[in-house]
Amino acid sequence: YKRVSQIIEQATAGSDLTTHVTGEAAVIGDMSIVSARDMQLIAIATAILVMVILLVIYRRPVTALLPLITIGISVAAAQGVVSALTHLGLAVTAMTVVLMTAMIVGAGTDYAVFLISRYHEYLRSGADSDEAVVKALVSIGKVIAGSAATVAVTFLGMIFTRLPAFTSVGPALAISISIAFFAAITLLPAVVVLAGRRGWVTPRSPLTSRLWQRSAVQIVRRPKSHLFVSLAVLIGLGACALMMQPTFNDRMQLPASAESNQGFSEMAEHFSTSALLPEYIYIQSPHDLRNPQSLADMEQMAQRVAQLPNIATGNDSQYAKLCGVLG
Repeated sequence: YKRVSQIIEQATAGSDLTTHVTGEAAVIGDMSIVSARDMQLIAIATAILVMVILLVIYRRPVTALLPLITIGISVAAAQGVVSALTHLGLAVTAMTVVLMTAMIVGAGTDYAVFLISRYHEYLRSGADSDEAVVKALVSIGKVIAGSAATVAVTFLGMIFTRLPAFTSVGPALAISISIAFFAAITLLPAVVVLAGRRGWVTPRSPLTSRLWQRSAVQIVRRPKSHLFVSLAVLIGLGACALMMQPTFNDRMQLPASAESNQGFSEMAEHFSTSALLPEYIYIQSPHDLRNPQSLADMEQMAQRVAQLPNIATGNDSQYAKLCGVLG
């Protein structure tokens, strides 16, 4: 696709012609290019947002940077492992890489917050830095392990599907979660030990302790009311799924400025959708269909199909007959 685009661009350079390369291969190619660009934007935006959230929580730059360092190394390691597994037959797409990055960022941040928060609790109780790391890892390690194992097994369950997209995404995400877990129980504690000995990750005075205490007291006093309100909100949010209208139009997944989308838009002004993106109905019969009665039957079937909502047919009825004969 890229080579064809280069040839056309070179051939029309300096002329008044405006050209666009479009088609299924062009759509897939543009999706790969746009996905790669978007992945960079997602990584930058995610890092900034996570950094801001952690700065608000911990109010120490070093403490906020520790999870990001662990996450960055985990993402690089996971991509390397999954890339190596492609030589063993694992299929990987641009969307797989995007999902891997998102999962590692989400899970890695959670694991880091669990460990650092428990580390801070032990520091506030009077333990020294090294002792606090040991106690934090002992108490929170099993929680992180249980969470990671549950998520990884869930993703591995995708290998039982028949869709190749799910079959390839599942193992890649399970590997990502596993690497994020191992980084959280090995790399992160080691970095916390080194930073803690220098006083770089000591906790600030808590700002929201009273808020959470009041919230807990209210929930304990009125558990039924809180349960009802929580269920009502969650059910209301879940009901929004009823308004979802999925589409199978790949063009809608691309920006209008994409090369393939521009080509389709130009052609749509002169050709019908059935001509640009045809769908085929194949008929298999043990008898020869090249007779007047069979051709009439196929013509009637084509007309009945055309009466369905959102179905358009071409003007050449002989084309539909030919497809039936070849089938």
